[in-house]
Parts: sequence; C-alpha cells; structure tokens
Amino acid sequence: MTKYYLTLADGRKVRAEWDMNAMYDFTILTGKDLSDLAMAKSDLGLLRTIAYCAIKEGEAIDGREFDITEIELGRLIGVKELVAFLEILSEMTDVEQKKSEPPKRLLKMFTRGR
Repeated sequence: MTKYYLTLADGRKVRAEWDMNAMYDFTILTGKDLSDLAMAKSDLGLLRTIAYCAIKEGEAIDGREFDITEIELGRLIGVKELVAFLEILSEMTDVEQKKSEPPKRLLKMFTRGR
C-alpha cells in the first residue's frame, strides 16, 4: 500500500489516507453521502473537510494524533499545498478498471464439446 504525505505550509509533514474510516468521518461531518460528490460540483469547504478527514486518518495510521481543527488546517494549506493534496487525492481515488483476459479455464468450460 502506497503511503501519501503532504507538507503543510508550516513545514509539518502529514500522512493522508482516504480509506473507509476517513470516508465515514466525512459523511458524519458533512451529512453528505459519497455519491453526492460524484453527482455534484464540490466546493472548497468540502475539499477542506476531505483533506481534514484524510489527514486525520493518515496520522492515526502512523500512530500520531492530529490535534488541529479543520479551520486551522485550512490556514496551513495554501495554493501549493492544495495542488499537492489534489494530486494525492487523485492517486488515492484512481480505481482504474483494467480489462483482463478471462481465465483460460473458463474458456475451456464454455468451449467443451465443440
């Protein structure tokens, strides 16, 4: 599993992890379902909440407590950090569906007797 780290404006390096726990925290904090993100444009407020939940979870995985508020985190994410976080989020949420060949065993099963 790839570990993703973001350097905040104060120089602090924090881990971000967009896993089931972070997604659950996001739904609790916002009252939005994850499918709402796919269907509508998100705003900076939602993005800040996503970053907060992902960093809080990533830090917990690394055994550290992330003890700043979401608003304080927003102060530590400038344009440079925002772009870096968006790249990380994009990598974490990339669920590229690769086409693979069906197993040969299945092919034999369906072609038997021909």
